[in-house]
Amino acid sequence: MGPELYYWYASAQALICVSALWLWRSKRAPGAMLIALAAAMLAYESAVIGVGHLIGPGETLETLNLFRYGIFLTTGPLTALAALRISLAANIRSISTGPGRMICRATITLLLAYGLYVAVGGFALEPACLDGTLRYAARVPETQYCSVDQVASNSTRVPISLIVSDILVAIIGAIIWGKRSWPWLFVASIAVFAAAKFPYDQFGQSISNASALLWMLAFAITSARFASTSASTFDTFGSTLSIAARRPRSQDL
Repeated sequence: MGPELYYWYASAQALICVSALWLWRSKRAPGAMLIALAAAMLAYESAVIGVGHLIGPGETLETLNLFRYGIFLTTGPLTALAALRISLAANIRSISTGPGRMICRATITLLLAYGLYVAVGGFALEPACLDGTLRYAARVPETQYCSVDQVASNSTRVPISLIVSDILVAIIGAIIWGKRSWPWLFVASIAVFAAAKFPYDQFGQSISNASALLWMLAFAITSARFASTSASTFDTFGSTLSIAARRPRSQDL
């Protein structure tokens, strides 16, 4: 492992971003624009970790990592919104209509607002060194100190927006699996939770970034699976999902 691993992560996420944009432009795939945005943000995160040792410690790298933390806190709600839009395209009635849809949208809105609030509040970041990489982090274990006189830094803030977003995506993925026999979004969500069990002081973000890559790949193929140009789904960030009136099809019943 080392900086090269994060270059690979960043490149792979960039490829998923381009693929999602193609799905959005060519097939109006559900959630594709949000998936592209999330993949671009995660590509930036990996790239910053990869090039940190080239930039060196200082204000420039710290600023880049502040943006990285902002991305870290807002990506979860965006992927939850993408999962919701995919479930609408898959015609999961328990989510696409009535209280289920309202609860999901309200939860995602609150999570995004919370993530932005915490991101704007700022972080006290300290340099962290591991396997040739250099980044600034809110929690730095002793195994990642960059100097012998570095003071311990531990963030007390819990990324609740990420945790709840992951749970919501896992629930939506499980429903899609049960109703449409498509397990991959749920499987990738479980992989994200499994990655969190690896010791952070030994692995840093290498495992979590790998699980994020698998997660975004699962989102892209799931979006492609339920893409339907006849549904007229216009998927733009910040807009309300709209599906043009059409006659019921047999698979919708």
